[in-house]
Amino acid sequence: MTPSPAKANTIHPLNHVHEKIYAFLFPVCLSAGTVCLAQNTSPYWSLSGNSTATSASKLSTTNNIPLRLFTNNVERLRIEAAGNIGIATTAPKGKLSIQSSGSTPASIWVSSGVPLFVGLGENTPGNAKALRVIRCSRMRGDT
Repeated sequence: MTPSPAKANTIHPLNHVHEKIYAFLFPVCLSAGTVCLAQNTSPYWSLSGNSTATSASKLSTTNNIPLRLFTNNVERLRIEAAGNIGIATTAPKGKLSIQSSGSTPASIWVSSGVPLFVGLGENTPGNAKALRVIRCSRMRGDT
């Protein structure tokens, strides 16, 4: 008995052809430290570095959703579709929003031999809008 043409072209979810179609559309990289993020095996993003990256290479979303980066299964950085960047927040309120909690203030470390510390705000209620230089090895105009 010969199968009908409709049945001959049917792909069943549990057969090997179905798996190979998905492998073609979304490749699985089997080498250690490699994650494929393209619809073919090259170019791809490697966790150990990318020697084939070009000026056209990108890590992106192609629709109106944020790009989110995680560590330890927790979202740490978000780039909104409008371009706002949030660190430790899922709702950036400006071009760069850094959320701090507890007694750890948001901070920026600048290093050129001796670290400089600039505190952004205060963790004491009532002083939340303060901008203070906590410690500085050189002030503008110093020689």
